Amino acid sequence: MGKSILVIPIILFYLFVAPAKAQINSQIFPSGSVSPLENQAIDIRNIPNYKVPRINTDELLIEDLEEKVSGRPFRFGKAIDVNIDFFKLSVKEVRQDTVIHYYSITSSDAHSLNLIFDNFYLSENASLKIYSMDGSMIYGPVKHDHNPENSVFWTDLIKGDGIIIEVKIIGKDSGESAINIEKVVHGYINTFSGFDQSAPCNRDIACPEGSQWRQDGNSVAMLLLDSGQRFCSGVLLNNTCNDFTNNFLTAFHCLDTNQNGELTEIERNQVNNWVFRFMYESPSCNGIDGISFQ
Repeated sequence: MGKSILVIPIILFYLFVAPAKAQINSQIFPSGSVSPLENQAIDIRNIPNYKVPRINTDELLIEDLEEKVSGRPFRFGKAIDVNIDFFKLSVKEVRQDTVIHYYSITSSDAHSLNLIFDNFYLSENASLKIYSMDGSMIYGPVKHDHNPENSVFWTDLIKGDGIIIEVKIIGKDSGESAINIEKVVHGYINTFSGFDQSAPCNRDIACPEGSQWRQDGNSVAMLLLDSGQRFCSGVLLNNTCNDFTNNFLTAFHCLDTNQNGELTEIERNQVNNWVFRFMYESPSCNGIDGISFQ
């Protein structure tokens, strides 16, 4: 009997990559080393809070076992509909010419939280940051340059079971900014648990055998897809014209969310909302998790 061959369909699509100024940073710190409200007058206990209904993790893990044979992308979270009008429900602090709005979200036993906004617009003098309540991570700032054309904006994952959303408006508040949170994704699997959980064949690019790929490694991205609940990966590719067209190569099943072997218009359009996490790598061979990425 001949050898069996595993064929993995791949797909190449054009990626509208934002310029460097429009990249969003995520930074990770030792837990408790950064105060989410450092130098702020407001007490964290006075910030309005939305508590996500308890998630049945056991059911999700059973579904994940059943999914293993289907080849679907790795699922780490469960998206929950919330419909939160940020500016209507947040509390604000006025400091000289600056107004700062705060709102918090918690979800019991979550390893991470990420958000999907279905109405997102920041005025030119506004910026958004998201802090983990335990002081271990900061996401942002998100600025006017990041406003999506379709008003739909996804965040990357923020560590922990609680987050504080901060919007700072410097100068006159024109009332242009609009923020509505459609979904909160409860991370029931810990994706920040360490690179040492990878298989032995997965080597850090910082190891000697990866040295010749350091520059190429900058083109690799982790993809956040399927309503912010799943991960895939892919890579930027140049073409033979060497004109740096932003082509992105990934597996077909990353787009084919209903797993029927065909791409619908809805599935194609969902790419516009994906999060592409670049520079997610350990700083040393067999080292710790990366502490910053874009």
